[in-house]
Amino acid sequence: MNFPVIFDVAIGIVVIYFISSLLLSFIMEFVIVRRNWRGDFLYEKLRNLFYSSQGGLYNVIEKLYRHPMISKLQQYSYRRPETISTVNFSKTFLAVMKEIGVDTYNDQVNDLKESLKDAENKEAIELELNKLKEKFNPAINNKELELAYLDLAMSNRKFFDGDGKRLIEGILNRNGSETNSIEQQLGEWYDAFIERTQYLFKREVKWYLFFYSLLYCAILNVDTISIYNKLLKDDKLREGVVIMANNISNMSYDSAKLVILEPIYKTIAVTDSMQLDSTQQKQIKEDTVLSYKKIVLAYGDASSLIGWDKINRAELTNLIGNSNWWELFLKFLGILISAFALTYGAPFWYDYLKSMVEVRKVINPKAIKT
Repeated sequence: MNFPVIFDVAIGIVVIYFISSLLLSFIMEFVIVRRNWRGDFLYEKLRNLFYSSQGGLYNVIEKLYRHPMISKLQQYSYRRPETISTVNFSKTFLAVMKEIGVDTYNDQVNDLKESLKDAENKEAIELELNKLKEKFNPAINNKELELAYLDLAMSNRKFFDGDGKRLIEGILNRNGSETNSIEQQLGEWYDAFIERTQYLFKREVKWYLFFYSLLYCAILNVDTISIYNKLLKDDKLREGVVIMANNISNMSYDSAKLVILEPIYKTIAVTDSMQLDSTQQKQIKEDTVLSYKKIVLAYGDASSLIGWDKINRAELTNLIGNSNWWELFLKFLGILISAFALTYGAPFWYDYLKSMVEVRKVINPKAIKT
């Protein structure tokens, strides 16, 4: 039996969506890393949670990011780390709180000593000073001393006076006198916080993703309506794209991604490898061209379905010149549909493509020739 043409057309469109989504994801990841969006987003969310009415350097997150355990994660001084491990965050946060507690203790001692100079009730002040020193005597149990500094840090309203204070108070109250348990509870909260932050980051980026997707489809002329018409009319092109889909579905997602993006990786290697001599750079460029040829042999060449060749440019110029608004609207609509489809991501279209090819094999196992 002949397989429905419309199903093969749909497979061809999904192939274009998958490859375009891979390229778009590479572009988006490049922009995100280049602009350090993840690092800045994580920093802002933490900073807003542990805000201080004093502002500025009195935010505990400012001290945390300046701590060597965190600052050493920065590739450059102006780039905040994209990720902070749970263990690293918990240990550093408690270390910063202890620093705040020590500073608060020193400030209170200095204030009491200063008040002794002019105070009438010196005995009461001296008693309070002795109690404070006794409470923070280095000779007492180390865990008790750490907990005492944590409690004292919480009383410092310059650093803790908002939601962050209530959060830490809840963790301290749940854990009694075990500092290890405090670190564990802080880590569990941070894991949940990171999961929520990643969700919010995806929501924040999706609008940028759609913008870049629309720009990508406009530049490369990824027009769903045009692709549909070409595949519907050209039997040979449709058959080639179906073979291409079959070959892609026979590979794992990671393998297909590596093969398709390999020329880009090698091109970037040439651009970034300024230390290589001209002979080495020439060799890498030749390997890049060879890689592309391998892709064409393995998958087929669907370049005729997208891109602005002379015919497409002439058609667009003619439409604009004749003010053919309906055709121009269909052109824009086709690009808009493609841009929206690419926002679903390459993994989604890979799974969809794999399912469609499997359905095709079940209904007509001899239809695909490799």
